[in-house]
Amino acid sequence: YQESQRMIQLVEDILQLTQLDEGGAIGKEELNLNKLVEQVLSSLQEKADQRNITLHLDGENLVYSGNPALLQSIVYNLCDNAIKYNVDNGQVKVDLYQTAEAIFLEVSDTGLGISQPDQERIFERFYRVDKSRTRTTGGVGLGLAIVQDIVKKHNGKIIVESIQNQGTTFIIELPYS
Repeated sequence: YQESQRMIQLVEDILQLTQLDEGGAIGKEELNLNKLVEQVLSSLQEKADQRNITLHLDGENLVYSGNPALLQSIVYNLCDNAIKYNVDNGQVKVDLYQTAEAIFLEVSDTGLGISQPDQERIFERFYRVDKSRTRTTGGVGLGLAIVQDIVKKHNGKIIVESIQNQGTTFIIELPYS
């Protein structure tokens, strides 16, 4: 069953990357980012509970014009990874805030962290930091490539800050345009 689920996820990820690669404009609509994040965190709550990981959302009630399905994919991929690569009894925190130019979404965890050399490669397709964990954590290294492509489709930027054995923070900047 788990291998079947992994294969289904792989096919879905490849289809999503293919659609993003095809180019063209993405459909945008105004949406409440807080509600979108709350829905994603709710869908991941059971997975977090299995390892006693606390999920927390902090921030302003923000409205943004973007593609709801793609933005949901960003939040899901980042939060799912934050749970997978966290420590038992850890935390995942999502912060939402804005400036005059952009909305920021930060996903932080108290997990394993990512080494500096790996940070330079994590957005490459099929790149896995720890290939030995593939069986236990699932995935094939497409999630962060998808996130990066979606961020680019929204004319945004993504930054990773990480310290090994202390945690990782992904910062997404989504401009108002």
